[in-house]
Amino acid sequence: MNNCANNQCVFGTCVALSVGYRCECNTGYSGTYCNTRINNCDNNQCKSGSTCVALTSGYRCNCKPGYTGTYCSTNNCANNQCVFGTCVALSVGYRCECNTGYSGTYCNTRINNCDNNQCKSGSTCVSLTSGYRCDCSPGYTGTYCSTSNC
Repeated sequence: MNNCANNQCVFGTCVALSVGYRCECNTGYSGTYCNTRINNCDNNQCKSGSTCVALTSGYRCNCKPGYTGTYCSTNNCANNQCVFGTCVALSVGYRCECNTGYSGTYCNTRINNCDNNQCKSGSTCVSLTSGYRCDCSPGYTGTYCSTSNC
């Protein structure tokens, strides 16, 4: 007698027993008759608002921008080295957006606005957050100290 002749295994293989049969389920299915789809995202460990994607065997986490790792638990800005700037998380790593007056990879270089100044007549250039000003020597006036008072 073939115990598997009228089996009800849906997504599995029938295994004949001395009395009756049992179903060996294909990957991704469970239940007495292998008709229940296993959702591999149930009880997933995805973090930081990431999305779980069920695979045939297991799952993967699709990370939001700024997060990496198997479970998206690593924040790319967590240990940033931005000094005078704001960390902007990228899909891999981060970049620093510098505050006004600073430059460099980590915004740690003060921009010297006096490098290409137009101050004249022995005046002193004073670097400001945005631009520069000329402190005129005695006897001179004007934006660039180019007007003589004599």
